[in-house]
Amino acid sequence: MHSHHLRNRLVLFVIALTLLPGITFADKLLMQNGDIITGNISKIVDSKVYINPSYGDEYAVNMDEVISIEAENSFDVELADGRKIEAQFAGATDGEQTLIVEDSPMGIGMSELAAATDPLDAPPPDPWDGTGEFGFVNTTGNTETVALNMRLNFTRTGERWRHRFTGTAMTTSEDNIKDNERYTMEVQSDRKLTDKSWLFGAFRWDADKFGSYDPQLSLTAGYGHQLMKSERHELKGEIGAGYRSLTETDSNHESSEAIARFLLDDWWQIFKSTRWTNRLLVEAGSSNTFSQFNTGLAFSMTDRMAVKLGFEIRNNTEVPPGDSKHTDTISTVNLVYDF
Repeated sequence: MHSHHLRNRLVLFVIALTLLPGITFADKLLMQNGDIITGNISKIVDSKVYINPSYGDEYAVNMDEVISIEAENSFDVELADGRKIEAQFAGATDGEQTLIVEDSPMGIGMSELAAATDPLDAPPPDPWDGTGEFGFVNTTGNTETVALNMRLNFTRTGERWRHRFTGTAMTTSEDNIKDNERYTMEVQSDRKLTDKSWLFGAFRWDADKFGSYDPQLSLTAGYGHQLMKSERHELKGEIGAGYRSLTETDSNHESSEAIARFLLDDWWQIFKSTRWTNRLLVEAGSSNTFSQFNTGLAFSMTDRMAVKLGFEIRNNTEVPPGDSKHTDTISTVNLVYDF
């Protein structure tokens, strides 16, 4: 008799183990009125939690009615201050919603939670990314001045390759006489080694009609690495070597040499609507070292539009004899559009 009961219990235990993987542990919402809503949470948007209960269709619950959220899966979470993190909702502790971020608990108030989406439901990222900048000044009266500057940036990111293009144009004139005209283009392809490192090949063309050299051409290859990355800051560096050709503007004398290339590129998200960018490029050769530093402060007006204050300084350590100067600076105010 005892063995018969034992055998029956063993059979039930085996059946339970067989069915266990099919059991779905529901997400939970603890409400202000004491109710507990169970189901599958799909997203949090516009101060509402969307949950799909087992007994009906998906519906939305106002965030101000929710005390805590528990969910089995991780979500892409956006906080009210603009930070974006991957986190799991783990209920409430001491009146705060607990998020598990990289295996560590993080407490936030419900009002700090802006949005959350399931990464599996997110559409695939667009491989194309780009920005356009435009600035224009026109003055009339005793002196007629016209200034125009434009910049285009395009990036295409694939699984293994990343391709980048940057083009700029700038002209200024006074009383219908041009006193500055410059066009630049940079094309670069990166072969990803890991998420943080890559090999690159880069081409740069710089035509400065009123500068020391028109044009400068360089072709380089090397190694790049992501030095720092967080929600608010990213710093990248590149080092390489290659070839450069210089043509003096006045004499058309051409020269070429081997060069070393160094690049530092970073951005800081100072506030939700304010981003600071910096880029330093150095091409060092035996006869001349060219360096260019760009810094800009962009203030977002919408998700796609911003106003950017920019400053650029360019230097050639060696310039042809005459009126050529070693250093040029440019200050700009541009309207920026994100594609």
